[in-house]
Amino acid sequence: MMNLSVSRPRRFTESELAKVGIRLVDAENRFLFCQECNQGFQALIKPDGGLYRRYWVCPNGCNDPRNK
Repeated sequence: MMNLSVSRPRRFTESELAKVGIRLVDAENRFLFCQECNQGFQALIKPDGGLYRRYWVCPNGCNDPRNK
C-alpha cells in the first residue's frame, strides 16, 4: 500500500516514486506505472526539458493527494 502522507516525490527516482505508488518502468523515456490500478503512462516533458508539476499523478487519480 502506498504512503499517501508523502505529498510528492522529491526526485525522479525509483525509490521516491514508489512512495506515491508509482513504479518507474523506463527512466530514459519517463514511462511510469501506477501500482494501484495498473495504468501505464508517460510523464510529459516541458519544452525546457524538465518535468511538469504533478507528473507522477496517475491519470486515473489513484495517488492524487487532492482526492484523499
